Amino acid sequence: MKTKIRNYLFTAIAAILLVIANLFPVGIVRLFADEAGTQRFGTTVNLYSTSISDETIEYGTRADDLYETINGMPEYITEITNSCGATAGANIIGFYDKYYEDLIPDYTAYYPATGNYRIPDNKYIPALINELYGLMKITSTGVSENNCLSGLRQYVQNHSHLISFGSVKSSSKINETTYLNAINANKPVIIFAKSVEIVTYISKGTSYDSLCKMKISSNHVFVGYGYYRVKYYNNGKLFRTDTYLEVATGLIGIETSFIRVSSTEVSVSQSWLVNAYSVTIT
Repeated sequence: MKTKIRNYLFTAIAAILLVIANLFPVGIVRLFADEAGTQRFGTTVNLYSTSISDETIEYGTRADDLYETINGMPEYITEITNSCGATAGANIIGFYDKYYEDLIPDYTAYYPATGNYRIPDNKYIPALINELYGLMKITSTGVSENNCLSGLRQYVQNHSHLISFGSVKSSSKINETTYLNAINANKPVIIFAKSVEIVTYISKGTSYDSLCKMKISSNHVFVGYGYYRVKYYNNGKLFRTDTYLEVATGLIGIETSFIRVSSTEVSVSQSWLVNAYSVTIT
């Protein structure tokens, strides 16, 4: 008898999940549960002891294109351990608070005269990060992708708004066309990454670019808000094209960085990519 009851329950649950899967886009169903042992994301305390390297690219001339969300992205940071998910969520909330000012009550996330995002204060933004920290169920081991997204969803719903996520991952890589379409549509992209190399700055010389690169050894959550493409020429002939995602890191001292996603000259792996979603709040 008990076996029959369990079978009936399993069938009923499966039917309910099937209905949910048809009602919601692929990937959204995953937000309702978080299994033990799933991959966690959190910045380790030895972040700044990871490897740092330089790269020089010599050329005759160069041309670049930078696409960004309108007025870029807030650059919120925190010293709370394993809080990259909450900080990424706060950056997204701060970004959309410019358009829906009740997302952060009693706080204006931007300068009305210019539209640029404010330097974070020491009251409302820390409170926002702390609230997301709780909603995302972050622990000493970090946050799972599911809990990060569901916590962000809960915060937005608590403030009477809607949020949706659209995948920008194709196979095991960033779909650059989908990503760029999101940026051009003024939608930030939340990025879940494993150990990844970031470019903290690109210095332009008269005939060379100097790149400072840092390896982040821990799993981390970024917010993409720009797409940067550089073309290098020698004697008028194109010999190299590099493309980068411009990201808010949530890390002190390197609040904004780049992640190189492709190059026609050097091998670029995207094995660091776990998932990436454009974020829309209405």
